Amino acid sequence: MKTLEKPPEVRVAIIGLKHQDLISENQIVQALAILPEAHLEGLLCVKFDLGRDVPFSGWYDPSQKGIEIFSFRDEEDFFELLFHEIAHHVFRHILTIDERAMWVNEVSRLEGYVSDYAQKNTHEDFAECYAAYVMGNPQLLEAPAKIRFMDRIVFGGLCVM
Repeated sequence: MKTLEKPPEVRVAIIGLKHQDLISENQIVQALAILPEAHLEGLLCVKFDLGRDVPFSGWYDPSQKGIEIFSFRDEEDFFELLFHEIAHHVFRHILTIDERAMWVNEVSRLEGYVSDYAQKNTHEDFAECYAAYVMGNPQLLEAPAKIRFMDRIVFGGLCVM
């Protein structure tokens, strides 16, 4: 993941961060700053609710347009989770209906998966590919159609990988 010397202003509230010490607010701002601004439009918050007894690490709440983080193992796991959940926001609110249909009906079905979790459904496949793309996961290289979709459609030629 790239690091910026001076991050731009990010308008996403970061709530509950003080309850853990693995990730700093500056690291989160840096991570959000590498994404296209359009991907963050309408995303209101990243909320930490660590230790909550739920069977998953985090989720994107479309009704609140926010991300909740419940658990993560380390810094890399946190950023993969953060980008995965942002991808759900991008899929629902940033991509057009035609772009979503293209992913669901064409691209997702063409190739393998970057993770076991991506096999759950086309939405999770998108989120896992988005996170892999941003994190530079080499496993995504085995899916050239998915990389092309990320390059051309999702990131509009702005390569963050």
